[in-house]
Amino acid sequence: MHTLAPTYTLGELPGELPERLPEPALEEIRLERIMGVLAEPLRLTIMQRLLLSSEDFDQNCGWFGFDRPKSTLTHHFKALREAGVITQRQYGSSDAVAFDSRT
Repeated sequence: MHTLAPTYTLGELPGELPERLPEPALEEIRLERIMGVLAEPLRLTIMQRLLLSSEDFDQNCGWFGFDRPKSTLTHHFKALREAGVITQRQYGSSDAVAFDSRT
């Protein structure tokens, strides 16, 4: 069973996930774009942590433990999401990040 991010709001019905933030359709995902966003070291580290250390489905920004402003992290998560590498959901006032294998 997937554990929701700590920012899950009690006003939502249990079992219902918030909608995903905008992301490309499967047919719009391009390898060159994925390789481009992963060429940035912080984004590559984000993916490594999601793939190797995350047992939960969704993680909030604080889970990564980066000493960077939230606006910087938001920019990097958005680049990964727009390339089709991760998905994001809005939980209250915080975003949660998840790797999505798209299977």
